[in-house]
Amino acid sequence: YWPLYRFDPRRQAVGENPLKLDSPPPKKTLAEFVSQENRFKQTETRDPVHFAEMMAEAQHALNRRYALYEHLAKMVVSE
Repeated sequence: YWPLYRFDPRRQAVGENPLKLDSPPPKKTLAEFVSQENRFKQTETRDPVHFAEMMAEAQHALNRRYALYEHLAKMVVSE
């Protein structure tokens, strides 16, 4: 999952936040998203325990990163 955003420093001159987050929060978990690809299914089949650990870690990182982008996009920016 790659969130889409725009950064335009010119927006700050008119009192707006230069960061605009275009993507809504993910509707699916990362595991649901990657389960559609064969390469991930094969990895899960070979080592389901390690795969689950990696997915949990990646989901946690994704949640933190999206929360950070969301926080930055809502900040009040002043010159």
